Amino acid sequence: MALAIAKNAQVIVLEEIFDKIPERYKVLLRRGILKLKREDELTLLILTRNVKEAINFSDKIAIFNNSIIEQYGDTKEVYLKPESAAVGAMLGKINVVKGKKEDEHSYSLPILDKNATQIMIEYSKKDSADIYFSIRPENVHVVVDETDFVFPGIRMHGIIDELIFEGSLMTGTINFVRGSLDFCQIYNPTNDVFKIGNEVEVIINPDLILPLK
Repeated sequence: MALAIAKNAQVIVLEEIFDKIPERYKVLLRRGILKLKREDELTLLILTRNVKEAINFSDKIAIFNNSIIEQYGDTKEVYLKPESAAVGAMLGKINVVKGKKEDEHSYSLPILDKNATQIMIEYSKKDSADIYFSIRPENVHVVVDETDFVFPGIRMHGIIDELIFEGSLMTGTINFVRGSLDFCQIYNPTNDVFKIGNEVEVIINPDLILPLK
């Protein structure tokens, strides 16, 4: 890479750059590469199977499957709006929920709260076939205190079925009447809501429940 920069290369190809580097050096190398990219206005073409690398470094991303581009675009857009369940899963955990066509402009989702309140999503589709929607785990927000009620969204009740403590994050699964969703959010050590078997209230932003093609 240093040689390419010295020769004023406009495009640098990097393949599996962190594959054999000790973990303690990865953060420093990542910062250095991003600084060079920004200050020298370099174009980096990074080939990797590491999801974190792909998301951290890229402004645009191409997802390949069997040598075919499944989706290409702005990294944030591809992450938030995957065109298929396969693309969504390649970039991290994703909840895939089947929607049932109710009328010309809306679908219901088969996840109901304890009062059997249907979630309705506005979406126009010409044919009558059922479709699937994606919900990222970070859009499944467990209410931990009264300040969470300022968040807009669909409110549901469920039971915590699985928990994984990941340091600054808490991840897991919440069971609802007709299905389950994975969640991921910043861990709050001052609140004991995160216990298996607890009934919790969940808030989901409907704007981030997106149709899969």
